[in-house]
Amino acid sequence: MRYQAADLELAEQRFREGIWSCVPDVAMLECGVQARWFGPILATVFAELPDAIELNAIQGATEPGAVADGHLDEAVEWMHAWEVDYQVPVAAGRPGTGLAETWLHWHGCEQSAVMRKYVRPASRLPWRDAPGVEVRELPPVPDEGLDCMLTPGLELPFLAGTLFVGLPCQPGWRCYFASVDDVTMACGSMRIENGIAMLGLDVTMSEGRRRGCHSALLRRRLDDAVAAGCQTVFTVLPDDPTRGGSAASRNFRRAGFAEAYREVVWRPPAEISVV
Repeated sequence: MRYQAADLELAEQRFREGIWSCVPDVAMLECGVQARWFGPILATVFAELPDAIELNAIQGATEPGAVADGHLDEAVEWMHAWEVDYQVPVAAGRPGTGLAETWLHWHGCEQSAVMRKYVRPASRLPWRDAPGVEVRELPPVPDEGLDCMLTPGLELPFLAGTLFVGLPCQPGWRCYFASVDDVTMACGSMRIENGIAMLGLDVTMSEGRRRGCHSALLRRRLDDAVAAGCQTVFTVLPDDPTRGGSAASRNFRRAGFAEAYREVVWRPPAEISVV
């Protein structure tokens, strides 16, 4: 299928920026929750959780001008000022991929993980939900969000839940719960902008696995993406070297998602990581 990698990269940055944008002002001050753009680079930090590398990240290092114009230097300096451990995903095949890899290697950074982007045209799925599974969309109210499932499901500290409470109120966001026999067992979200829907923040509790929750959430979001006029839907998943991949990646492939490209996650050298 046709897609523009630059559009997917920007959509992923906007997805993350949206999460940081819904944090209350008081939490931003007390917990050091900040997001800042440096040219094409978005840097996000959660200072009160300095070793939560999932929350402290620099995105966009492979975009045009990110390295050559000094934006990556500025973003890294800003992260160091917060004294947090952080990650820098480097997408394959982008104009600045080689420059970013050279910069990171020169500064002693190390590769730590691989992520893969999966993409498909927006269209409905033919399958039906498993018996007993129901999906509901969260209303746009400030006191309802995905925090109750995401913090335990992603093994994040309780404090990180601040990021996920107000998401249903954010422009372009759609958040969902999946229940089995009226018991909430999974969640997922979607952000839509410029005809592109990014799916993410998927969690299924252990008691809800292999019961069709993730498949139901995937079908519902694709239906809603089509209804919203989207042309492209994508997601980002960790690389799973096990045979057949993770349950999530199998579901996405079964739904017609194809791997677009991968990104390698880099981390700073240990001696300048969290103190």
